[in-house]
Amino acid sequence: MATGTPIENHLEELDNLFHFIQPGLLGSQKDFQSKFAVPIESHEEADTRDRLRRLINPFILRRLKRDVLRDLPKKTEITLKVEMSEEETAFYDATPSRQSRTIQTIKAPFVSSPN
Repeated sequence: MATGTPIENHLEELDNLFHFIQPGLLGSQKDFQSKFAVPIESHEEADTRDRLRRLINPFILRRLKRDVLRDLPKKTEITLKVEMSEEETAFYDATPSRQSRTIQTIKAPFVSSPN
């Protein structure tokens, strides 16, 4: 049994999962790309998405929080405070300015000066 959220960011993750739990169901990785991933992710083909959904449906059990809420334990929150070293603090403090410089460098070629 595999648990978790199988479809995270890309359909390739679903393909990898099915290569493990049901080898051959979705074809080779090349077949999966051409039959499902490209049409769904690049062309947003609803028919292809529905065909994939019907194919994997017998292997997917989806439960919504509202359906299982009464069976879940009470939420527990634990807050841990972690002190950063001087080196970590310096790196943390420098990150926003480094990102800002990167953004300015990227934006610069696209900004036109008024004439």
